[in-house]
Amino acid sequence: MSKKIPVVIDLDGGADGLWGLAVAAAYADKLDLKAVTVCAGKQRADHAFSNGASYGALLKLSCPFYRGSERPVLLKERPEWKGDGPDGKLGMSLPEPISYEEGYAWDAIYREAVAAEGELRVVCFGPMTNLAIALFKYEGLASLVKKVIFVGGSYDYGNASAVTEINMATDPEAARAVFRSGIPKTMVGFNAIRESALSDEQIREVMGEKLSGELFLQCSAGREKLLSRVCFGAALGMAALLEPDLLSWVRYHLTIETKSNLCRGRTTPLNMYSPRGFEKDTDIAMGVDMERYVKFLKGAVERMDVKDITWI
Repeated sequence: MSKKIPVVIDLDGGADGLWGLAVAAAYADKLDLKAVTVCAGKQRADHAFSNGASYGALLKLSCPFYRGSERPVLLKERPEWKGDGPDGKLGMSLPEPISYEEGYAWDAIYREAVAAEGELRVVCFGPMTNLAIALFKYEGLASLVKKVIFVGGSYDYGNASAVTEINMATDPEAARAVFRSGIPKTMVGFNAIRESALSDEQIREVMGEKLSGELFLQCSAGREKLLSRVCFGAALGMAALLEPDLLSWVRYHLTIETKSNLCRGRTTPLNMYSPRGFEKDTDIAMGVDMERYVKFLKGAVERMDVKDITWI
């Protein structure tokens, strides 16, 4: 029997994060979910922390939850985001939140990295504020994290502006700290998320008779405007961890813009024009094998224990 992958999931309370957690819970035979950490990110802090802990209650997760940062690394104006509704949960009726553990998210990340002895993966569904603070506080942390998989950034255009993706635009200084830390990185950006959009027919295949397709749509972070399809970035992030070969990849050196107000938060993959000495340090998702991705999601749904989930 193969050893489970130790993982910490970091999220910001947005609705899409629920499906990332649900996939992680469904594949508990492959993942050892050590902790869930929450930051304010794109949401108001009270909404983010309430939503994140309510997702834990809904999915009956037994791992500890930790509060993290209530603001970005620097106090700069954040881009407005309405993709998850005014409260971040797209109108879902959620159970009472589970209780957060004592202590902070960044300390929990460090403890789990030490305990995993260099095998810990950190999966970020939102801005990477908590991980950045952990790196600021603990000098040796970067060498203890096996990989960070983050849902955000883009190879081409974005959803916060023409060139920026919302998670990176919300806290680009945090992303820069992670990019420069030396931790191996995998980027599941907006370009790949668009590629993973599901049609109504594919949604019916995924859901079978187990869940309500209508509420599956409600749980999404929004339909892709041109194709009227549904994208689940956090679920794709978990696929990148569990079955990375269902995506296609390129490896580039990744930078992020933090100074220009016009494109603050833009991720720039550098390849043939990289300055000499800049290592290609990031695996960037480019395409998705949709047949395999649908099977992956269908497998997750089939594993879900949903009989007590009242909103479906």
